[in-house]
Amino acid sequence: SGQIIVLLAVSLVVVMMVAALAVDGGMIYSERRFAQNAADASSMAGGGAILFSELDDAEFLCPASPTFYPDTGKFSNGDKDNLIVLAYNAAKNVATINNINDLPYLGYMINGGEEYSNTDKGGLEGKHGIIISCNNPASGASYIDVIVRVTSQVSTAFAHLFYSGDLVTTNESIVTILGANSLGKGNAIISLSKT
Repeated sequence: SGQIIVLLAVSLVVVMMVAALAVDGGMIYSERRFAQNAADASSMAGGGAILFSELDDAEFLCPASPTFYPDTGKFSNGDKDNLIVLAYNAAKNVATINNINDLPYLGYMINGGEEYSNTDKGGLEGKHGIIISCNNPASGASYIDVIVRVTSQVSTAFAHLFYSGDLVTTNESIVTILGANSLGKGNAIISLSKT
């Protein structure tokens, strides 16, 4: 008599854990998908700013590093036409439209070397922000990468009962703009979207 109570108690704990996993797993997946979409859109916008700047092949070289003031989070007014500034501002504006506010400028790299790093935000290893990378190889086409990293904290319903730390998702998107080469003779961004 009463043995079913023990079985019910154990089963109820298992059912609650599965329900918590389903609810929190869905929230984590949803947040990750939202952050990835925002990163993709932002990097495409940054790449588009470079692509539509109408560079000719001779000009497709790494631009000078813009002057960035970490204390204000702004570039020098004299750098407003700099490709790096154009790409960053376009990427940041699209991130803001996608509810990712204050996406910081993490830095600019030339040929893999760190030209500038906003150390207050974690440098080029930072988990949230925009990095522009320019490469002029000795052979082959030049290219510029717009790298957007979006890190967001996931609010969960049940996970905090079992795990005291924050659940965080970091998503990265990279758009590469190639200089002219033997294939296509021009710059392009390719989108898989039908629109």
